[in-house]
Amino acid sequence: MAKIGESVNIKKVAITGVPGSGKSTAAAIFEELGFYRIDTDKIAHRLLDQDSQLQQQIKDTFGQKIFSGELRKNLARVVFSDPKKLKELEKLIHPKILHDLLNEMKEAEKNHKLCVAEVPLLFEINWDKHFDVTLCITANPSLCLSRSGLTEEEYNKRMKRQLSQAEKAERADYVIENNRDLVALKTEIEELGIK
Repeated sequence: MAKIGESVNIKKVAITGVPGSGKSTAAAIFEELGFYRIDTDKIAHRLLDQDSQLQQQIKDTFGQKIFSGELRKNLARVVFSDPKKLKELEKLIHPKILHDLLNEMKEAEKNHKLCVAEVPLLFEINWDKHFDVTLCITANPSLCLSRSGLTEEEYNKRMKRQLSQAEKAERADYVIENNRDLVALKTEIEELGIK
């Protein structure tokens, strides 16, 4: 609790969950409810597309060939098949994502009281300490797979890097099971009463 006279900071909510659980849908609902929304995947994509220093580091680490065709797809194919290469990429990109995330949250404070960020690896990389509230979205594994747009093999490779749904849920402040429709999800989010 803030003491009288102290500035009260924006309430920062992190949404996490496995691929296809419904993080983005939940974040969009929070945005409708007046939260400032940040997507860390979009930050990562922007950095890969625009950060020339990062691009050079990727070239030095993975070779020029990684840039022939679509960089993000090429990287995904390489790093999700090799845990060592995934760690190398994360070492390059995670500090930059965190830097931009914290800056964006700081900017958001100027005009918003509430902020929500989608952070898929929230607990795995210990970023939960940067938020006031953590929310895990869960769903049936078969539903997650079909929503993710990935093949079963791609999905399983990505899941190897993540905590299970049960572990994420165990560590989160709030958990919402997203097995029904949009109306049900919106109702559950509203019932959390985060404001």
